[in-house]
Amino acid sequence: SNPLYNDPPLGTVHASVWDLSSQTLPEGLEPGSVDIVVMVFVLSALHPSEWSQAIANIFTLLKPGGLIVFRDYGRHDLTQLRFREGRLLDDNFYIRGDGTRVYFFEPCEIGKLLTGSMIEFEEDGPQLRMLKIIRQEEDSPTPNHTPAIPDAHKLIEQLNLDGEKPEGQQLVSTLTPTHPAPNSTETPASDSTILLSPTPAADESSSSNLGIPPTPAEDVITPRPSPLPSDLPPHPLFTISQLGIDRRLLVNRKKQLKMYRVWLQGEFRKNHLNTTQ
Repeated sequence: SNPLYNDPPLGTVHASVWDLSSQTLPEGLEPGSVDIVVMVFVLSALHPSEWSQAIANIFTLLKPGGLIVFRDYGRHDLTQLRFREGRLLDDNFYIRGDGTRVYFFEPCEIGKLLTGSMIEFEEDGPQLRMLKIIRQEEDSPTPNHTPAIPDAHKLIEQLNLDGEKPEGQQLVSTLTPTHPAPNSTETPASDSTILLSPTPAADESSSSNLGIPPTPAEDVITPRPSPLPSDLPPHPLFTISQLGIDRRLLVNRKKQLKMYRVWLQGEFRKNHLNTTQ
């Protein structure tokens, strides 16, 4: 109903729900067709066993040199500290009251997930907010797939969740700039940006499933299959352009509350590889 969605000042906007961890790509998007993927509190909403497939899907969609813009929960954020007893599934991995799960990252975990290498950091600046990359290994320790961090392997082996896992569906908004020629009704092929955001959890009283209910079968269009992590080129798949910690103390004076937030944010660029994507 927003007029800017129906008639944006530039280009067009398309929105749909897509499971970022699935083995299919979003409807209407071709491999290597996306310039920017925006991930805001998305990766932490997935089960750790789904991270590798999610990264594989993003890598497949991005053009060479395409950009991931990332923001997510960091270790010891207020949200983590306020979890009550019985919510911990494993180290830094929790379940909320609505059934969704959340992971709290260290910067080195994000670095290894996207580059395949351990990365050392040092705090840079008097407010200890930004990190400077000290070393990024050139050779991948595991050449033929996107490795999960050690905690992910531990979770896969030890968690007993009766076969259930979050749907992991993400709201996909594709922004496509258009530059039609004068006196022409054609819309040429153009750049696009994907905005990913976690979908709200379903009402536990109305459904036994987590996440948003699947689209009715009659409306489903079979999407293009996505490569498995083992089918991707060897690491590093991405280069870290920026990676930092945003630490801030938020004060609600009216309620006399202090909230200590720790968020990770960064930019990661897809490497140019001499491999057919």
